[in-house]
Amino acid sequence: NGIVRFADLLNNTTLMPEQRDHVRTISSSSEALLKLTGNMLDYSWLEAGRMPLDPQPCDVRERSEGVLDLVSGHITDKNLMLLHRGAADVPARVEVDAGRLRQVLVNLLDNAVKFTAAGEVAVEAGVRPAGPAAGAVFLEFSVRDTGPGVMPADQGRLFRPFSQISRPGARRHGGTGLGLVISRSLVRLMGGDITVTSEEGKGSTFTVMIPLPVSDDEDDAPDLSVAEQRPVYASLGRTENAPPSASVLIIDDDADFIDIQTRALHQSGFKV
Repeated sequence: NGIVRFADLLNNTTLMPEQRDHVRTISSSSEALLKLTGNMLDYSWLEAGRMPLDPQPCDVRERSEGVLDLVSGHITDKNLMLLHRGAADVPARVEVDAGRLRQVLVNLLDNAVKFTAAGEVAVEAGVRPAGPAAGAVFLEFSVRDTGPGVMPADQGRLFRPFSQISRPGARRHGGTGLGLVISRSLVRLMGGDITVTSEEGKGSTFTVMIPLPVSDDEDDAPDLSVAEQRPVYASLGRTENAPPSASVLIIDDDADFIDIQTRALHQSGFKV
C-alpha cells in the first residue's frame, strides 16, 4: 500500500518521460502484487470456512454502475464498447454484502476486458421471483464479452484454483486462476451460484444468481432528483426528468447500444 501511494504521489510531480514510465511500472506491479495477496487471503478464509459476510441495505443499481466506472479506463484503452442494461424491475434496495458483490462483479469484468481484443463487454441486471417467500428475489447479473470464448473441454477448469485454461492469450495475461474460484465461493456463500455459457470464437457469458431479501429501509436511499454526470457507456435502468417534447436521434453501428439507449430515453420521457 505504501509503495502504491508514494508511486501515485511521485507520478504527480515533474518527471522526465523515462522516469514517468518507471513510476507507472512500479505502480502497476505493486497493484498486481496487492491483488494477488488479497486473493490468497480471501482463498484462505474461504477454505477455512471463516469468510464473514456483512449484508446491509444498498442500491444494487448504483453499485453496479460504480463497478463500470472502475473498468471504463481499460475499456477506453482497448477501444471496446461497454454496455449496461438494467431491468426496470430491479429493486432499489436489497440486503446484500455490497463489498463482496462488488468484488465478484469486478473479477468478472476484469476477466472480460482482459481477454476481449475487439467488440464489446456488456453487463445486464435483472430479477426473478424467488419462489413463495414474500419480499425476496433472485438478483441476476450477467457479464458478456466478445472474446475468444472457452472450449467445452476447458469450461470445467474455469473454477478450479491455480488452473490455467488453454484459450488464446491465457498465458500472456497470466494470473493464478483464483479470481473465478473466489467469486463462485462468495456467491455460493450468499446462497447463489455462477454459471458460464461460451462458444469458441464467439465470446462468453458469466451469470450470477443470488437470492436476496428486498429491503424496506429507504432512509439512506440516494437522491435521484438531480441529473448525474454519466461516463461514456450506455446505461439503462435509471430514469431522469426530461422535457416531454424532447426528441433524440441515435446513430450508431452497434445494435445493442441503440437498443439500450432507446429504451432508457423512452423511460425518461424522450421521443426517439
